[in-house]
Amino acid sequence: MNDGALLIWHPDLDTGMQFGRMVENWLISGMEYLHINLNVKDLKRTALLRRSPMRLGRV
Repeated sequence: MNDGALLIWHPDLDTGMQFGRMVENWLISGMEYLHINLNVKDLKRTALLRRSPMRLGRV
């Protein structure tokens, strides 16, 4: 698994579906971190998501 950060810049993010596609692409990519910069009209936000390691077997 690649632990590099994936930078996504999406200036026109206005629907949950677009955000869902970005997260889905990140999960498929196998990268550990997802760094999102949002710039929607006057709203600017940055988020860093980290993939949680999957636990296999019995707890």
